[in-house]
Amino acid sequence: MNGIRVSIFLLFLSACQAETVPLLRGQVENAGYFGDSILVELRGIQGDQPHQAAVATSGSFEFRDVRNGTYTLRLTTLNGEPICEQIVEIRPFTGELSIRLPKRPVARPVSGTISVRELQRPSRPKAFRAFVEAQRAREAGHGTEAIRKLEQALRIDPDYAEARCNLGSEYVRQGRYPQALEQFEKAAAGGFNSAVLYSNLCWAYFAQGRWQDAERAARHAVDLDNHYGRAHYLLGSLLARGIRPEALEKAPEAARHLRLGAEDVPRAHIEIAGIYLAEGDRQGAAEELRLYLKTPDASYRAKARSWLAEILGN
Repeated sequence: MNGIRVSIFLLFLSACQAETVPLLRGQVENAGYFGDSILVELRGIQGDQPHQAAVATSGSFEFRDVRNGTYTLRLTTLNGEPICEQIVEIRPFTGELSIRLPKRPVARPVSGTISVRELQRPSRPKAFRAFVEAQRAREAGHGTEAIRKLEQALRIDPDYAEARCNLGSEYVRQGRYPQALEQFEKAAAGGFNSAVLYSNLCWAYFAQGRWQDAERAARHAVDLDNHYGRAHYLLGSLLARGIRPEALEKAPEAARHLRLGAEDVPRAHIEIAGIYLAEGDRQGAAEELRLYLKTPDASYRAKARSWLAEILGN
């Protein structure tokens, strides 16, 4: 995937490979005079699909799901013109990336003409720019504008899978679930093999009551990236739906995936507690609820405390 923030939803209950860095942040030094008119690209030496991200006016940027390895970190204009580059090593404990812009170029007068090369430039940069504008609109809370920009990006480049992923996510936010599913399915049909995409696809199938399709999508997401905690959570949560004292066949697998997803989705501890209770293990259930209460997540804190008190007989 191209490294731009492709959204994921964990609403029910609310290009990745193994050995990836889930979130990699960076900073462009001396970025201010360029405003928001530069992009950063991370290109592997093996010729893999490059990661791209917009550079904020503060100079910050971020990539997601970057495989370990050696990369060229490159700054370009929105039109793809190179500015500078350097070689970087990405490892699990890589700190913040940093790249320094060269001295500010001397301004040149506008010639009033457009070169043939500019006229022949492919539409992708324009689509990417619309994608970036949609991302900024989403961050500002303007969902309708984000949708408009993403739709614009797809009119320019119908194969822009990341734009389809984010458009689907925006449709979810507006409750337009069939349209969201359509976008996720089109991205998958186009060959976009990403754990984030298939996790979103899992949720969309769940929202439509298509349980088997949701489970298949979640399993594929886990296969694509076994270190992606949210995919494990989704699969574990789906498997846990049918667990009851008289139906415990899926309990071990569900608990295992929920455990693997608990760091990213603390609510997983509550669902593991439910599995333990179905198995008659009240002590184990109590311990899971305590683990949840130690996390920063406060969404279900009152419920967890109430349930814990009930289990302990307080």
